[in-house]
Amino acid sequence: MRIEYPKVRIMALTGTAPPEAVNDVIDRLGMPNCLRLTESHNRTNLNYVVRQKWKGAVLADVVEFIRTNYNGQTGIIYATSRKKCEHIAAELRNAHHLSAFPYHGTMDKNEITHRRLTNFAKCSAQNAFGMGINKSNGMAFSHDLRRMCLTTWEAVRFVIHHSLPKDLENYYQEAGRAGGDSSPADCVLSHSYRDYRAGCADVPRRTR
Repeated sequence: MRIEYPKVRIMALTGTAPPEAVNDVIDRLGMPNCLRLTESHNRTNLNYVVRQKWKGAVLADVVEFIRTNYNGQTGIIYATSRKKCEHIAAELRNAHHLSAFPYHGTMDKNEITHRRLTNFAKCSAQNAFGMGINKSNGMAFSHDLRRMCLTTWEAVRFVIHHSLPKDLENYYQEAGRAGGDSSPADCVLSHSYRDYRAGCADVPRRTR
């Protein structure tokens, strides 16, 4: 495009790309002398919390947190698999009477659209969310879906990681779905040594 239309103005936007990725985009777009504008990654409206997971009491702890702090408000609960995502959403609905539904990449597009237009309160998502959810006040949508669980279609007030994310970059992107309207929001990471061991098993031996 730069070769065919050298006078066309181009704007390139990204969220959490590292410097080397930004440099690569600039090089591929032929923008060597472009103006770079960078904001801080420090989201001061987000409160980061780490909570110990206790066997048999994980969901009860999640429910207590939601009802105590964000009853009736929007939130996302991330899980590591589609099966776990659907289980969490079903438990929140059936056992705890919370408005919840699963959200993952294997869902039918019509089903995703229906749920997008329906006023749900909690959502359980798989950690494959990709470009993520764009939601301040109103429509919520996503690209390259992960498995997650969403609550109401208002600004996302909390994000809970039911399991450890695979790396810090993914955690930052997923936790960053909260507080898109710049109001205070909570990012809760539930952890256990079992999650840590499972995560280590997925890391290639040569990178340890």
